[in-house]
Amino acid sequence: MRNTILTAIVILALAIPGLSQAPASATVSLKYVAAADALAADNFANAKAALASLANESQGDLKLKAQAAADAANIAAMRKAFKPLSEAIVKMNLPAGYSVAFCPMYEKGSSWVQKDNGKIANPYYGKTMLTCGEFRK
Repeated sequence: MRNTILTAIVILALAIPGLSQAPASATVSLKYVAAADALAADNFANAKAALASLANESQGDLKLKAQAAADAANIAAMRKAFKPLSEAIVKMNLPAGYSVAFCPMYEKGSSWVQKDNGKIANPYYGKTMLTCGEFRK
């Protein structure tokens, strides 16, 4: 009986819009890109503001992940919280001129979305290893 109830709850949670991750048909918010750019520049305040804005415009799991990153106490914690947010974001539609980038070194590999201008700007390492990574798609 408990298993049936738990299964029903999980199915309902996945079926209700906003409770699951953002649909793949959604387009990446430029507020996310602003946060990634700020992290790449080691600018904690701008990253925090962009992530808070992203949380305000988002729903469900995406909102929770953006808020967790925005609430980080320091830039290292923010980068750690940025990874699960990015894992959800890279599944979304990309705006024209943007690509998924990948760093093999941060926490066994981490992706993010950035402007596809031919230059990697790694939000996980910032200025320390700004160009670590490659464009994937």
